[in-house]
Amino acid sequence: MVKKTFVLNIQGNEVLLINNEPHNLPFSQIFEIHTSVILESASERFNCWDGDIQSFQNPFEFTIQTDMAITANVYPVPDWQTEIHVDREVDNTDVMQHTSVFLGVASQAYTQNADDLPDHYSCDIVLNDQSFNALKKDIQKDCFNEYQWRISVDPHGNEGNPYVQTTAIISWDVSTLSSEGNYIFKNSAGEILISDMRLTPKYEVTGTSYSSFTIRWNQHETFDIHLTQG
Repeated sequence: MVKKTFVLNIQGNEVLLINNEPHNLPFSQIFEIHTSVILESASERFNCWDGDIQSFQNPFEFTIQTDMAITANVYPVPDWQTEIHVDREVDNTDVMQHTSVFLGVASQAYTQNADDLPDHYSCDIVLNDQSFNALKKDIQKDCFNEYQWRISVDPHGNEGNPYVQTTAIISWDVSTLSSEGNYIFKNSAGEILISDMRLTPKYEVTGTSYSSFTIRWNQHETFDIHLTQG
């Protein structure tokens, strides 16, 4: 008895893992009925599966029972994106000693939740949305002149005496910042700690728990103009 076969078509422009094998999109292949298929997008900008399958799960597993057309949707490439690192070295190599978050601007806003903390870590950094949810990525929509990102930095983690202050270093690659406007780094009280993040690519944070900071980007620099009568 000849088994029924069906065509699986997948649209997109990213590399996709299909049953753990990499394939460039678009993709088209014939499968026998009841074949199990696992789709996994390797893109950090993955959004959702659309078409005959609609899901945000990644990876996603299903069984072939009919012809299927699927689109792997991804978020747009950011106009600019930078990675903010935090590092605190300790002697124990089993301890997570650095981590990072991503912020930027694109034609469509999107976020990514923060990862769960490991059992042992010497520092941490997260972005916070307006509801103070912890995020790993916050890409804001390009429709304003001024943008703000709130970050929380823990320079201590759960390694060492919890009552003894430790210092971690946050840093960024200035070449990944937009060439337009200016970037300011402020503390929770609104005090300017770094007036130009392009000139100062790092900052030391000392404490025993999380401290809050704000990164503000004015897309177009502002100037004060003073007129005198004459």
